[in-house]
Amino acid sequence: MWTDDFSQCAASAGKNICAQLFRYAEDVQALLAENDDLQRKYVSLDRTYRSISEYRHLLATLMRTTAEGYLSTDLSGKVVGCTHSANLIFGRENLIGIDLFCLIAEASRPEILAIMNGGNAPVSTVRLVHADGRHIAARVRLVSSASDRPQKVIHWIVRPLVDDSIQASSLENEYAEPLSEGLFVTNLAGKVVTVNATFCRITGYEASDVLGLHMLNMNSTVLGDGVLEGVWGQLPVTGGWQGEVVGRRKDGETFPEWLSINAVRGSDGNVVGYFGTFHDLSGLQESEQCLSRMAYYDVLTGLPNRHLFNDRLRMALSNVRRSGKRMGLFFIDLDRFKQINDSLGHDVGDELLISVAQRIKSVIREVDTVARLGGDEFSVILPNLSDPQDAAMVAGKILEACQPAIHVGSHQLLSSPSIGIAMFPENGDDESSLLRRADLAMYSAKAEGGNTYRFFEQGNEGESDRLTLETAFRAALKRDELYLVYQPQMAADCTEIVGVEALMRWRHPEFGDVSPNVFIPIAEWTGVITEIGRWLIRTACRQMAEWRDAGIPIRRVAVNVSPRQLRDQNFPNIVIDELRASGLPGSALELEITESELMLYPEATLNKLAEIRSYGISIAIDDFGTGYSNLARLRALPIDRIKVDRSFVLDIEADTNANAISACIVTLAKAMNLEVVAEGVETNGQLEYLLRQGCDLIQGYLFGRPMTPEVLNTWFHEEDGEAQR
Repeated sequence: MWTDDFSQCAASAGKNICAQLFRYAEDVQALLAENDDLQRKYVSLDRTYRSISEYRHLLATLMRTTAEGYLSTDLSGKVVGCTHSANLIFGRENLIGIDLFCLIAEASRPEILAIMNGGNAPVSTVRLVHADGRHIAARVRLVSSASDRPQKVIHWIVRPLVDDSIQASSLENEYAEPLSEGLFVTNLAGKVVTVNATFCRITGYEASDVLGLHMLNMNSTVLGDGVLEGVWGQLPVTGGWQGEVVGRRKDGETFPEWLSINAVRGSDGNVVGYFGTFHDLSGLQESEQCLSRMAYYDVLTGLPNRHLFNDRLRMALSNVRRSGKRMGLFFIDLDRFKQINDSLGHDVGDELLISVAQRIKSVIREVDTVARLGGDEFSVILPNLSDPQDAAMVAGKILEACQPAIHVGSHQLLSSPSIGIAMFPENGDDESSLLRRADLAMYSAKAEGGNTYRFFEQGNEGESDRLTLETAFRAALKRDELYLVYQPQMAADCTEIVGVEALMRWRHPEFGDVSPNVFIPIAEWTGVITEIGRWLIRTACRQMAEWRDAGIPIRRVAVNVSPRQLRDQNFPNIVIDELRASGLPGSALELEITESELMLYPEATLNKLAEIRSYGISIAIDDFGTGYSNLARLRALPIDRIKVDRSFVLDIEADTNANAISACIVTLAKAMNLEVVAEGVETNGQLEYLLRQGCDLIQGYLFGRPMTPEVLNTWFHEEDGEAQR
């Protein structure tokens, strides 16, 4: 096992290297914490900005719909600013640029002039001139400036006065129809005498339903019963009130509203009625709820996001510390999700994530939390556990729930989870330690082939520290730490060596030999697999050219191709350029692609393979029988041979099912005119079965282990010598 080798190498590392690795991990954790803090601040600022925008709009609306008109004039009396309500009072589209004295009846102009000249009475009852020529009684008040600087603009508030009848029809005509807010007018007793159309639309009442109804019967304050009644009693003194209340629609539904009530005074200054406007706040509250949900919940799956997950993890830890019970933390990553997402498109990937999220949620308790941390990463918090076995049971349920294929359109998708488990208090006492160790345990599950769960073990930190390996692997190619070994592929009758498979290896100066099961996934995650894949093709082709120059009759070299390489639009040119640079014909190179990956590729990728194959380069399906195969699609693939997975060859002698499966694969391949390569052949008994079934090529320890070029040269000459004898 690679874990034993790596553990021994890690144990031999010096204290300085270990200290450096831990400092690196601490720095990464600090950066992650800082990033989370910045994201929380961004979300908070974004919510504040949106709320301010909403309230600014609301304020502008209230200012526009109030019963009072606001004017600003320069010192000569020319209007330089006004509100919508002021335009309505005077019956004009826009007052700006008009002389204020043209809007005042001739008899009242001296009073306005006295106010402008600093008279002692800043408030005066005057007669206004409407656009249609009629006069309107109003109170005009000058708003004093708090500034000590010389005043250049005079601000006025204009309120129309009505008699005891409230002149309901006049107010309706002046204010009602242009408004997007509800409007109502009551008499002195508080009974409704008129409403506008928006009032009816918002509340569901017809005008006839509310005429004569007391205003208090239509609203109740959010502050508690009786508060609005107290406000109502003070209106004759205060002259107005505004605040948030709960309104009632005709069907009984309640809704939040911003209510503004102003007393209307007659020409004698006494209150003769009340004028009210209200704005439906339902949309604003829904926007705030939507913002809150966006800040704390994943938009795609509806699960808690990383921010809410962190809060719940802190709370869960606090609770289990007090209760003395255990807590389990899962880190879940989907197997092969990147291939599905990149091959079939993000829409298909999104549907897969939604389905997986629902399946995970369906098997956990109400007290548990499942969150999407990002991409295809999920986490589950399991508080109040009695035993680690409880966590294992939940992990088993998740694996079972995710086992059936997920149907997305015409696709049947298999994307099993790899689950890492960390336990409190055994594996850590704080959030970051538990999450990091659950992450490390998940990578141990990945290294086992996925579709399983693993508990964190103390050895994981030394041998599976992904951050450490990622950092080291990024420099591996530049430092010449990567090399290739080659395993022979023999004719089934053992008469000749037909080809070799090039396999990549990594020898780190401190860690020693690192298993491909560890560094190949790292190469995929970090994206360097594209660069390394091209190096592999180049190196294998050059070595093949050297063997040919030396007279070693090996027909072809096979190299494994990553899904990331196939997604590169320039991939066919890369392969052909490297082949030509080595001086080899196309028949000297074979590309191996795993069955599960090849079945997911869109037509554009298959076209790339067909282009490559047109140069004489052969295509093989690797690990055949372990993935999901569509026979109709298989028939249309541009392939030359099939490699039977070693799992079937291993049990071919003792397991009748394995024997039958391998025989079926051979029969299928022959029917499609494809060659069959059997991998993992280690015994003569296995060889005999494969010969009877009709296998064409054999690869495995029975003939040779993966060898460096120098060792393979020696091996070839020894085999050649034995054949001649």
